[in-house]
This record gives sequence, C-alpha cells and structure tokens, in this order.
Amino acid sequence: MFKEIEIEWLKSRRTKSYISSFLLMLVGVFWEINAKLSQISMRDVHGISSLFNDQTVETIVLPMIVVLFISGIVRNEYMGNTFKLQLSNGYTYLSIFLSKLFLSIIFFFLLSIIEVGILAVVGTISGIQLDLTILIIKILGLILSYICLLLLYLTLAMLIDKSSLLLGFGFLGSFLGIVLMKFSPFIWSFVFPWIGSSYLAPYRFVGVNSRGVYEFLPTQNLILRFILYIIFIIFDCYIVTIALKKKGGYND
Repeated sequence: MFKEIEIEWLKSRRTKSYISSFLLMLVGVFWEINAKLSQISMRDVHGISSLFNDQTVETIVLPMIVVLFISGIVRNEYMGNTFKLQLSNGYTYLSIFLSKLFLSIIFFFLLSIIEVGILAVVGTISGIQLDLTILIIKILGLILSYICLLLLYLTLAMLIDKSSLLLGFGFLGSFLGIVLMKFSPFIWSFVFPWIGSSYLAPYRFVGVNSRGVYEFLPTQNLILRFILYIIFIIFDCYIVTIALKKKGGYND
C-alpha cells in the first residue's frame, strides 16, 4: 500500500490540488477568525470556547476543499485514460480508490493541524488560555469530518466522469452545510456528512444572554458523538466497497 500511495503522490504533484485546497483552507480560517473576532476579544467571557465551537464556517468551506482536491487527483486519470491501464495491470477500482483515499487522509491530516495551529496562535495572541485536550479534540473532529466527505466525494469522482458535476456537488454540500448546521446539536445528526466539524465541536452555542453576549457550553455526550461518527464512517466504507465492487470487482 505504501508503494501505491507513493505512486499517487507522484501523479498528484502534477495537479494544483494541494495548492488550491491549502489556499481555500487559509481563506476559511481567516473567514472564521473574522467572524468570531468579537467573541475572541471577550476572552474573559468565552475563552477557548470562542475559537472551537459549532458556529463555524467549516461547514461551508470543507466540502469545497475536499471536492477541489479530489477533482484534481481523479480528473487527470480520466484525461490520461490511465484507469484502464491500471485495471489491466491487476488493480481494481477499490484498490485505486484506497490509495487515493489514504493519500488524501494524510494531506488533510496535515491541513487540520495547520488550521488548528493558526487558530491556536490567534488565541494565544488574543490572551486566550489554550487547552491541549481541546486542540486534540478539534483536530480529531476535523480529520473525521474530512474522511466522511472524502468517502462521499471520492466515490462520486470514481463513479462519474464529470468534474463539473463533482464541483456542483461540492457547492451543494456547502449550501447544505449552512442549512443543516442548525441540526448539529442533535445526537443523530451525524448522518449529515457536511456538518461533521460542527457536530464534533468541543463547545456548543446555546444562545445569547440578556446582555447580548454569546453563550457556549461544553458539548454534551462528546465521546458518544465521536463513537457514533466513527460507526457511521465504517458504514460508509461498507457502502463504498459495495459500489466499487459493482463497478470493477476484485482481482484476487
């Protein structure tokens, strides 16, 4: 598998997927900072909860980041007609999918660390006392959210040879992230992959008090939420495996 990931890395370097996704991530981070600036400045009231709560622009940005990256690493396969070549050399659609998936997870793992690192630096500069546990929870939540979106969009990219349609699904995901974010407080809302980062946020928005100040509380049942989300990802993997088997099958 390491050899296959290395091959995917060498092929993907010819695309602009890494640069475009990284730049869009930066746009999302600074959008997040700007949106929460008034909360961050009230560090004596909010503290770290102002940075890592479920009121996040990630539900808008993450689907587009994933789609841009996936579109780049799959489009060149269709353009070069290399899928047929790989299949003739003993690969299956599932093995190709897995190599692309693992490469993507590694990239988005690094992207998650960078994002949380930037937010942590902003919090430190603003005088917010950071908590390593919260930072780790945020990184894990982002990674799981990325994996869920990768399973969705990478499967679509492997099954349909339409990059424009894939980008359309990305924009649709961003729209759904806005609409569905209001459901993130509910324990069952893990079924919506576009709000994963909001669903797994360490803190939850509970309202505005009489002084007009936002109020956040630690997310209840956070461990259960992570367990449910992981189970949902495993279920997604099962569905993806069936879909790719039907498309190409295994070469034992």
